[in-house]
Amino acid sequence: MQAIAREMSEGNFAARAPVRSPDEIGVLARALNVLAGGSATGSRISSMSGPKIGAILDGMVEGVLAVDGRGHVVLMNERARAIFGLHATRPEGTPLLEVVRHVGLHELVGQCR
Repeated sequence: MQAIAREMSEGNFAARAPVRSPDEIGVLARALNVLAGGSATGSRISSMSGPKIGAILDGMVEGVLAVDGRGHVVLMNERARAIFGLHATRPEGTPLLEVVRHVGLHELVGQCR
């Protein structure tokens, strides 16, 4: 699913996440597929305004955190901010290490990169 999300972030909206389970991972895969287009074109999605995408992500019950190749937070939805106790802050653009001090999370992010 990480590879699919990476492709989508690079503009390949034809990529689709496999939907195989009814659990949270399956829900996330379906959400990625809807964002990538379903019946919409990639250009329509890429032209969505930041606030609209933010509203979609903030409405999710799952925490969503995206980090770029330099380790900076690209996106953190409302649920993820609540999980890490960052209710009033918007950490986008800040190094993850400065935002969340959790060794296990940093190791996981390092493995994913």
